[in-house]
Order: sequence, then structure tokens, then C-alpha cells
Amino acid sequence: EACKHNNLKTFSEEYFTGLWNILHRRGYLHLFIAEYEGEAVAVSWVISFGNTVTDTIGAWNGLHAKVHPNELLEWTTLTWAKSHGYHYFDFDGLATEVARGEELPDAHKDGVTFFKLGFGGCAVLYPVAYEYLPNRFLRWLYTTLDEGRSTRRVIMGVERFVRGISSD
Repeated sequence: EACKHNNLKTFSEEYFTGLWNILHRRGYLHLFIAEYEGEAVAVSWVISFGNTVTDTIGAWNGLHAKVHPNELLEWTTLTWAKSHGYHYFDFDGLATEVARGEELPDAHKDGVTFFKLGFGGCAVLYPVAYEYLPNRFLRWLYTTLDEGRSTRRVIMGVERFVRGISSD
């Protein structure tokens, strides 16, 4: 529902099933669900590893905003992490400009980044992700194609295919 509402692509069901089967069985993946009047309204998948819990995938169906299901879900996840001995909680995914400490106009001080920062803590800027394609031809194709609009669409289509992301 969240992806449909925001016109975003989602991972395939096989992707989520694979994550669950591999990580949950080993105690690394945990699913939290916020319900209101018996209806699931928000979910959060968190991965625990070492002394850190990372909130990797979360979604809200847009219903019952006045009861603040996302805040309840995050607070529940945070308190669960603390009660299980974890030292760090990674909200995963702040706006890069904010993580760099850049000042934003008031109109942009809204949304997910500021929701996450509202819990306190500090922003950490990690290095940009690097992808290595072992196939020389695919690597050449990926790195030499023009970054034009139509070419970018083709590259994104290949990336979705390789990662198993559904286009529905």
C-alpha cells in the first residue's frame, strides 16, 4: 500500500520470502506490526547484528494517522532493541543533505528524515555504495553507457531484474 501510494516499485514476494527464510531462521530478522482496531496499519522489518539493530524496511498504509502508528512502531522497536541488549539503533536512510549537516529551508524540514531525527541520536554519513559486476561485458556496458534518460531507464530495468524487484 505504501509503495502504491508513493508510486514506488517494491521488491518481489520471493525477495521477502528469501530474506525471511535466511535471516529470521538465524535470529537476525524481526518483524514488527502496528495494529489499530485489529487492522495492521504499519510494519517494520529490522535486522539485528552484533550490537546494532537496523530498521531496514518499513511501511504504513496511510490509515489512522491520528493515532500515530509509525511513532508507536518505532518506539516499540527501539525499546525492544534496548531490552535485548543492543547498543545502537540505525534508522537507515536519512536525506544525504541532512546527514552532511547542510541547512535546509523550513519547507523541507518535514518527512521521514525529520521523523527519524525526532527520536534523537546523530546522523552518520557512510561511504557511497559500490557495486561490482564480475561479468566484464556487463561491467563495460554499465559504466560506458550514456546517463541519458532512456539509457538510465534500461539500466534501472536491468538492476531491478538482477535484484528481483517487481515492476508491478
